[in-house]
Amino acid sequence: MATFQPPNAGQLFGEHNIPSRSYHTSFPHHQSSSLPVQSLETAGPSNHVQGSHEVASQCENMDNHPTQELWNHLNSTAIPKTPSKTSKKKYVPPSKAKKFTKDPEKARKAPEPVAQYLLRARRPMQNAQQPKTLLIVLDLNGTLLERMWGSNRVIMRPYIDSFLKYCFGNHRVMIWSSAQPANVRNMCVKVFNAADRAMLVAMWGRDKLDLSSEDYADRVQVFKRLEKIWEDQELQREHPQAGSGGSWNQTNTVLIDDSVFKAASQPHNLIEIPEFLKEHMRKELKGKILEQVTAYLETARKYEDVSTFIEKNPFRMGESTLLKASGSSTGQLPDKKT
Repeated sequence: MATFQPPNAGQLFGEHNIPSRSYHTSFPHHQSSSLPVQSLETAGPSNHVQGSHEVASQCENMDNHPTQELWNHLNSTAIPKTPSKTSKKKYVPPSKAKKFTKDPEKARKAPEPVAQYLLRARRPMQNAQQPKTLLIVLDLNGTLLERMWGSNRVIMRPYIDSFLKYCFGNHRVMIWSSAQPANVRNMCVKVFNAADRAMLVAMWGRDKLDLSSEDYADRVQVFKRLEKIWEDQELQREHPQAGSGGSWNQTNTVLIDDSVFKAASQPHNLIEIPEFLKEHMRKELKGKILEQVTAYLETARKYEDVSTFIEKNPFRMGESTLLKASGSSTGQLPDKKT
């Protein structure tokens, strides 16, 4: 009488359909038979492959067999999941955390430039009869300084003194920060001396960004719409030729900020510079970013419409000194040699 051999895992499921399981290391693995199993595609008429009804009939009365005990154990035991390496989130310290909300319901749509603004910025550049007085709109945190998290301590950007001396000596200066008004005043006290603070055209903060009460309290992307400045009558009275019809507008306003998104509605009135962080101090000392901005502004003021100049010559690190030295009547940067 032939001895009954229980089917192994390959016979039950086929070689390519064996379910993958995670076994407890303390439970002994069952050594299955090494007999080959033919697939349905290769089995001929004389090579019969067991059907499911035949396998079921062979598995009757085998409750005490080791194979059945193993199968019962696997089906009745909760298999702990091995944690995936890719599922672990990298720790991000608070100072490096994403600043803005990820909630799509709270995301603010960026304003787009109006057609009239773009048409004017794309006109040919024209030399001014004399260098113009510009309205320089300065951001604070990330542009002129780094405000240390959780304190009133600030670290100034290198060459800020010579940069501010140039701005106050040749232009009108105002502050527009996304910080709350009290924090803006505190930072201004640290950045400007009393004489320079008295010369500021305005100190604007978060309350000038037209935010809802919910967005005002949240860390959302903000936008600095320069038309808000151009429509402000009090600021217009600060123009040096206000008595004779002079006004702040697209032709003479420059926003200096570390975020291109904030100038979404007037991109050709922006000088975007890299965000200032104290760990980049050595690079800042070598790159002299604010000195490059000074040279760029000095060239831009020689044209009737600063937006036409910025549209054709956006600020790029390392090129402002070339632009200043070019003396070109068109204001175009000299061709690079490759």
